[in-house]
Amino acid sequence: MNVFSAPVRTGGKAQYHPRLMPALLTVSHASGIFSLRRIGQVTCRDIGICFVAANLHPDHDTIAAFRRTNRQAVKPYFNMPRPAARDMFCHDLSAMEWNRGMTHNSAKADPAPLGLMGFGMTTVLLNLHNAHLVPMGGAILAMGLVFGGATQFVAGLLEYANGNTFGMTAFMSYGAFWLSLVVLLFLPQWGLAPASPPALMGGYLLMWGLFTAIMTIGTLRASRMHQVVFTSLTVLFVLLGAAEILEQPVLTLVAGYEGMFCGFSAIYLAAVELLAGQVGHAVAPVDAPTMPIEVPA
Repeated sequence: MNVFSAPVRTGGKAQYHPRLMPALLTVSHASGIFSLRRIGQVTCRDIGICFVAANLHPDHDTIAAFRRTNRQAVKPYFNMPRPAARDMFCHDLSAMEWNRGMTHNSAKADPAPLGLMGFGMTTVLLNLHNAHLVPMGGAILAMGLVFGGATQFVAGLLEYANGNTFGMTAFMSYGAFWLSLVVLLFLPQWGLAPASPPALMGGYLLMWGLFTAIMTIGTLRASRMHQVVFTSLTVLFVLLGAAEILEQPVLTLVAGYEGMFCGFSAIYLAAVELLAGQVGHAVAPVDAPTMPIEVPA
């Protein structure tokens, strides 16, 4: 790494550390991303590359300037096989596995916006009912069955194909939640099972709260918006479970408004990821701003 250098500047913004650039170039190369403009884009979208880049987002001009300054030094990194590139920069990241965890494979379509939209829109619609703003009706059940349930489950299958363990687990699990919730409401109507007493329904919701709390821990390496979505969802399940067990309708009312916040947060995150994929750069923030690393002159 000592062979890399950054041009000395006397003014302007703080420079990126020269160690950042070879790591970013090599990991991007190992992902099959060779365009400098594309590399600049995925630092805002690919969680694995964001992690390697320390959540910094150099643009393609900055990356190109680094390559020009260190043309000879970067040659070995672009000539090495992809497995060697992965091993070089990922062997010390004990909590991160290449193309696993929450890392999206940029060579394929990203199913995350689809899953997040399915989750977010269905969550908002149901919690309009919990907040006593609309009555329970077929629109809520249909949305839960088709978009929140089946479509989100399919998004989880697509994340499996992308090697994204976290995305697969989240979308398939919450898709199954919406499907099970609709079935839970219909079983008594069909005469196949008695209605669940409040204590049992509360336990059902609290178990989903426990699962979501575990998933929330997994978002600590993701963006702030991922953390907001999963943290608010954990609170939602706890409020709904407590409302059932304690038989306190006011908690359901509070959960309704909190759940709408959770749902709209997921919709926002889905919109940002979808539009970033279309226009090629982040269109709205999903994380707290991070200052570049200072490089002593």
